[in-house]
Amino acid sequence: MSDPNWSDVVLRLTCNGADASTDFTDLSLFGHSVTNDFAVVSTAESKFGGASMFADLSRLFIASSSGFGFGSSGAFTAECWVKRSSPPLTTRCLFDFRNASDSSQRLILQIYGDGTIGFDYGSSFTQVTSSTGDTILSDDVWCHCAWSYDGTTMRCLFDGEEVLSHAVSLAGGSSRALYLCDRYEYGYDMVGYVDDIRVTKGVARYTASFTAPTAELPTTGAPPPSNDAYLAIDGILDATGVLLAIGEVALVAQISDSGPLGQPSSLARVDFTG
Repeated sequence: MSDPNWSDVVLRLTCNGADASTDFTDLSLFGHSVTNDFAVVSTAESKFGGASMFADLSRLFIASSSGFGFGSSGAFTAECWVKRSSPPLTTRCLFDFRNASDSSQRLILQIYGDGTIGFDYGSSFTQVTSSTGDTILSDDVWCHCAWSYDGTTMRCLFDGEEVLSHAVSLAGGSSRALYLCDRYEYGYDMVGYVDDIRVTKGVARYTASFTAPTAELPTTGAPPPSNDAYLAIDGILDATGVLLAIGEVALVAQISDSGPLGQPSSLARVDFTG
């Protein structure tokens, strides 16, 4: 399965790997470097893929990136699977987008001790939460958590059910750092397991209740319309001529001619890279 919005995905962590590994690889086109602050891969629990991230007094950190600066429209979607360990103690942060030089661009996506979901934003930590009368996050059960913002309305969803819709204007910024599973200040760390993390920039994937994912989210984009490549050449390349044949996603072939100016050369080369 491919993701039609793959080019907009700015973070994709499957959280798969060997038990006790500390390596978490961003599979998005951004390929962010992920700094690990005591989180580990655990094969004891997973929603998909046979492993997940175990978070307990730990977090992941990604340095300031344009991928997390959601711009003037501010639209984005952040989502993951969560299995929170009981008993809940206090607010648990999942995503903290933080521009240290401009606290007005602070955006924290989290769940709370009573199992509700919501977000904090701005320099004054304005807090918006769902109602305890709505569906809440249960302990020791996998739940899909999503925050989807279309530029005017933030929607928070549990297992595909919209439990919060709030009109708000969020400063998108040009770049921000990201703290996963704890806030910048520490003390709001997620206790439990997190799996299948995805952040999408510029797209509100969920604008109403939806069916929660039934399989691991894609790690690739839509395939090209055909696996066949055709290249037509008319004329002679000069001594410095380089011809590129580029597929929809990646370089398919490179042809270069190192012969004398204006002459065909037996040294013409085709390098296939895909």
